[in-house]
Amino acid sequence: MLEDAQKELRLGDRGLIEERFYQKRSFAEMGLSLNMSEDAARMKVNRALANLRAIMFGGEDSTRLAGPPAAGVQPACIRRASGVHPA
Repeated sequence: MLEDAQKELRLGDRGLIEERFYQKRSFAEMGLSLNMSEDAARMKVNRALANLRAIMFGGEDSTRLAGPPAAGVQPACIRRASGVHPA
């Protein structure tokens, strides 16, 4: 299933995933070779992974696949908005 989905990715996304996970390159190394910052390389890899998830599980918004948060766990934006802060 994973290999089939990877074949459907754009060539650039496929290359990013291969470099990061198969060649085990750090974001810093990737940024250097792609002439961009480490953070930009991280963002590109994250987008490539989102595209891969969308291919594997359907839809454009793969964030819905993460499921609900664990009991008692709230995203930081909700905690800040409600005045609840971590201990």
